[in-house]
Amino acid sequence: MSLRSSMPGEVETPDSPNKYKYKHISLADIDHFVKTTHLVQMLLRKYIKCVLLIFFVFVLLISILNIKLVILDCSSVNVFVSDILEDDECLLERIRSMMIIPSEKPYNLTSNDLYFNPSQGQSQAVLHYLRNQEQGFFVEAGAFDGEFSSNTLYMERALNWTGILIEPDPFNFSLLKQKQRKSWLLPACLSPFKYPVKSKFIKDLLNSRLGELEDSITVQCFPLTSILLALNATQVDFLSLDVEGAEMGILSNLNWNLLKIKSMTVEHRYIKEGTQALKDFMQTKGFMMMKRLRGRFVDDYIFINYLY
Repeated sequence: MSLRSSMPGEVETPDSPNKYKYKHISLADIDHFVKTTHLVQMLLRKYIKCVLLIFFVFVLLISILNIKLVILDCSSVNVFVSDILEDDECLLERIRSMMIIPSEKPYNLTSNDLYFNPSQGQSQAVLHYLRNQEQGFFVEAGAFDGEFSSNTLYMERALNWTGILIEPDPFNFSLLKQKQRKSWLLPACLSPFKYPVKSKFIKDLLNSRLGELEDSITVQCFPLTSILLALNATQVDFLSLDVEGAEMGILSNLNWNLLKIKSMTVEHRYIKEGTQALKDFMQTKGFMMMKRLRGRFVDDYIFINYLY
């Protein structure tokens, strides 16, 4: 005989119904179990996501740190050599360091008319062929003060274009900065080679045409391909090229496999190779000469890329 655990002094027989006890599982218990399992799975998923997020942030920080280290290393690199590549990161960083970002301040122009177009016909002709395209990207080399005879001001103000304005003359560039244009600014010239060079220019060329004394200055020039790579911009909707004779060198040394240019206006009166050489070269790159503009301050060809 054995003693019963429930009542002292009482005897429990082997056939007693209390020998084996089974717990009854209710629907509420099952529901609680399912909810608990679901909660655990949800917490595990969130934990895994947090771990992955921390991992990606860590990788990003390492990448940024590496980029900064590369930039710091550029201080000991001479980018002004003839064998430097046009996409050399140190060269691109040097160009970026000279750029001025688009202004967020109100325009400081002589005309407040939104639809005033100071271009001498180049902008009007190009926009005719581009069907008044909006939100394009331009390059204006020889931007002067950013307003007088500007080929891009109307595009920027009225059609929401942006781009880069390149002006080598220090005096003109100081005026350009005051206009508060909504585009990148670069105080440099375009190199007629695939590498940076320094060139002498006539200071304030417009005033020299008006009879004032010519004064030459030395300016740093960069390849246009490198300038555009520094901006991560490989598609140009409009290129305005007014560089007083260096046009053929600049165009022939562009990376045409990388850059896509839709339209172009080129001043050609000072091209040493001759205007026919310019037209023949442009045709090999898919451009058609659509129009010639002539005036007091202009003698330009309008080219449209018929491959677009």
